[in-house]
Amino acid sequence: MIIDANTYLPRFSKKAATEVLSAVPEKDIDPLTYYLCQINCEHEINPCTVEDACGLCAHLDSLGITKAVVSSPDACYCREEEDLRRGAIEVEEAVSAYPERLIPSFSVHPSYYEESLRQIETATRYPGHALIGPLFFGIQGFSLTDDATVDIVTQAAEADLPVRLHIFFDEEIDEVVTLAGAVPRGKFLISSLGWGSRYSELEKTENIWVDTAEFPFCSAGTYAKALKHLGPDRIIFGTGFPAWEGSIILKIIHELNIPDSEKEDILYKNFLHLFDRKQND
Repeated sequence: MIIDANTYLPRFSKKAATEVLSAVPEKDIDPLTYYLCQINCEHEINPCTVEDACGLCAHLDSLGITKAVVSSPDACYCREEEDLRRGAIEVEEAVSAYPERLIPSFSVHPSYYEESLRQIETATRYPGHALIGPLFFGIQGFSLTDDATVDIVTQAAEADLPVRLHIFFDEEIDEVVTLAGAVPRGKFLISSLGWGSRYSELEKTENIWVDTAEFPFCSAGTYAKALKHLGPDRIIFGTGFPAWEGSIILKIIHELNIPDSEKEDILYKNFLHLFDRKQND
């Protein structure tokens, strides 16, 4: 079994991204659309050809990935309350179409407090199989230590929903550690903490896990640092697809100088442990 804890419902293939960037001025494209377009057009690590949930599942099949957590790009980078609602519908439609393959992740934002609570309520309809987030707090301009954010995350924790946090810059780790301390019952999965200069600060924060989405851009020393400070039981396989190509990350994990049992921990067991589940649950 392999579970990818970090994917997004694809919005653009390489061809579509090229057409968007050539036809629409940069200032008229929302940040995530521009980001995905640029990656799909310019980044050789992932010449994406996938455009929908069906294509995502076909991509998973090609890599031998059993299941994947899916988020909505619109909801993750929401600029208005409707983005959260529309994103939740998008995620639920995909999960309904592929219930054995896709695991829902519902976005929240403290500026839309009541709607965020509704997203948590929606997630509870998938007991033991749903997450909250990812919260792109750094680029969206809100703090993880604000009262509204802490309250939303606390309610997610009380509903036994792991919370995903997306980090772009190492300095954002301070807020993550503070939040994890403020909500000790919570389980937090950091997406894309790959640069690795601050893994040591997570060593004693036992309710934080990290995924592997940035590993293609790191050195072997970074993997060693992650394993040293977190151990193989707090690293979770995640690709960030369609931004990055999963086969590269799988290759890195399989080549790690650790026992096969620890590779299995990273590839799926640690994710199941977020829900205190076993393989056959």
